[in-house]
Amino acid sequence: MKRLNALILLSLVFFGMSCDDDTDPTTDAPVVSITTADNQTFTVGDTITVEGTIEAPNELTGYVVTITDSTGNSTEVDNVGVSGPITSESFAYEIITESAGVFTFTVEATDTEGLMSVDSIMVTVEKVAVPAMRYSQVLLFVPLQGDTSTETFYSSSSNETYSRDEVENTPDPVSSTIDFGYYYGATDNASISAPVNYPTLFSDLSAWGTLNATMFKLVNDFEGFDELTENDGDLIEAAYVSADTEATGIITNLEVGNIFAFMTDENKDGGSKYGLVRVTSITGTFNQDDQIDIEVIVQQ
Repeated sequence: MKRLNALILLSLVFFGMSCDDDTDPTTDAPVVSITTADNQTFTVGDTITVEGTIEAPNELTGYVVTITDSTGNSTEVDNVGVSGPITSESFAYEIITESAGVFTFTVEATDTEGLMSVDSIMVTVEKVAVPAMRYSQVLLFVPLQGDTSTETFYSSSSNETYSRDEVENTPDPVSSTIDFGYYYGATDNASISAPVNYPTLFSDLSAWGTLNATMFKLVNDFEGFDELTENDGDLIEAAYVSADTEATGIITNLEVGNIFAFMTDENKDGGSKYGLVRVTSITGTFNQDDQIDIEVIVQQ
């Protein structure tokens, strides 16, 4: 459900008008005038200032302020009751946008004769584009006992796979870029692990200069993986943050079709990034050429 959560700073000015007991009420409804320009475009996080006035030939009894999203869901921002001979009022609201969409801001006023009037404006709130990159056909091979040449480890920074030999026999600080590795265990089955949690039984990484602490969450209920674009990095982060599964350093018993989210180590160059992975195939178990095939989309 789309919502426009709001922090409201309210300013009201009342103007009193004396009314003689023998003054006949008019049949004219209150006039609501929102002076803020209609059809403006904002970005999530912007502040929208909505101002206007209400003029009531009869006495004003109150007004209701609502925000309605494009699906018709309405949120009451304010419900102002007025007492006394009030015939004129000004209002000002500051709305801090927290979600994207098309929203209608409405003010409805009522007078003592039951007459009412409405005015509204429409605003468009666009999300902040967070760049992301999509990679397909990332193959990670199981580590073989005594063989450090298998392409077992993955860096989302470069979309490169690495063997232990490549990590340990290069002058570049490759280990600081590695986010996770693959193994196949007798009980864990197909598994992805952060370097800091990688089981020594399958590969001893103690020679690495850096062991990143990537965290994972299963998000099998995530919809729209194929539709994610290069501007949808915010949705990737939301998938990780909103998942109700526990974040762990190893994700085990993976199956074809599983989707998991990951958050890279905060100490990596550039800080933490969020990514999504879908398992597209698992070949064999823990023998020569056995592997996992994944698709990755990650924030840049």
